[in-house]
Order: sequence, then structure tokens, then C-alpha cells
Amino acid sequence: MKTLGGVVSIVLSLISLDCGGSSSVNNLWLKFDDAAAGSLPRGLRANTHAHFRRFAASSARLTLRVLRGQVTHARSGLTICGERLTNSARSLLHRRRERFAGLEQRLKASRLANAQSQRAAIARDRERAHRLGERAHRALGTLLQRLDARIAHSGKLLTALSYRSVLDRGFALVRDQVGHPYRRRNLQRAS
Repeated sequence: MKTLGGVVSIVLSLISLDCGGSSSVNNLWLKFDDAAAGSLPRGLRANTHAHFRRFAASSARLTLRVLRGQVTHARSGLTICGERLTNSARSLLHRRRERFAGLEQRLKASRLANAQSQRAAIARDRERAHRLGERAHRALGTLLQRLDARIAHSGKLLTALSYRSVLDRGFALVRDQVGHPYRRRNLQRAS
């Protein structure tokens, strides 16, 4: 009954805030008290009976046997989940090992192929360098021969065009009074 009095006092305080007057609050309280007094015990019994029915239905479902069955079912579900987790971890580990073993084989093969490829490239480059060295040696020999021939040709040309060889062939060098050579064919004779 204390709870009901607390509820009534809360309702009264709310009404007094809304209405603003104490005489109207008393009138309202009397009307509320008459209406509530008749229906409150009946409502409380109905509410209690509804709660009792729900509690009784729940307690009937929660017998010791049912609870043990639920615990057993949950335990078996947990065991199954644990086994599935263990199996999936093993399967994952097995797949990863197979994958890494395959990658290891591929890596070994590619490393071997890469080493062979590099060796072949080095051999090709060595052979190419040797051929280029031989070509450079032949080119240098040819260049030196050409330069020798050019020097010999220039020497012969210089000898052929020198004034001494012209004189050796029977030509004469005529100079004027100052000592400069005449260059034209028509020379004036000095008298």
C-alpha cells in the first residue's frame, strides 16, 4: 500500500503543476480516488495473475532435466565447433605448406634458370667482346696500313712536285734581276 501512496503523491504533484490551484486539486483527487479505488485491486490481481502464468510457463520449461539437456547440447555444439576449428586450422596449415612447397620449387627452378641465363649472357658478352677486340685489332692494322700508304703517296707527290725533281728532269729555273722566279711561259729576253 506504500507504493500506491507514492504513486498517488506523484500523480497529485503532477496535477498541481498543471492546474495551478489547490482547491481544484482536492476535487480532482477525490474523483481520482473514487475511480482508482474501485479498479485498482482488480487490476493488481490481473497483473499478478498474468505474471504468475508467465513465470509458471517458464519454470515448467526449465526443469532440471531440460537444463541438463540444454547444457549437454551446448557442450556438444562447443565440442563440434572446437573440432571444426582444429580441422580447419590443420587444413589451412596443410594448404599453406603445399603452397609454400610449390613456391619453393618454383623459386629453385627460377633461380637455376636465372643463373643459367646470366651465365649464357656473360658467355655471349665475353664472345662479343673477343670478336670486337679482334675487329678493333684488324681495323687498327688496316688504319695503319692506309696511313703508311698515304704517307708514302704524299712523299712521292712531294718528291714529284719539288723544284729539284723539276730541275732533274731538265727544266730550268729562271729568275729576274731581283731574284724572283718567272712564272709565265712568255718571258721577255733581256737584251
